Amino acid sequence: LAIINITDGGSARLRAVPGGYIISAIPGGATVQLLKKPSRELDGITWVQIRDENGVVGWVASDLLLILPSP
Repeated sequence: LAIINITDGGSARLRAVPGGYIISAIPGGATVQLLKKPSRELDGITWVQIRDENGVVGWVASDLLLILPSP
């Protein structure tokens, strides 16, 4: 699990593919599930595939995530 690590009231853009079109916005503080696909690099940004609280699957920049330790 991870938390969207944005504290200024903003949101993370969930994209269909790394660097692609936006399919959803996830508010800061929301919990997301990390999917077991390898991350991808594009233009110096590391992208991670996630599933949001509504079940929408997409890609988000890794620097927007605070990864939680496994229980």
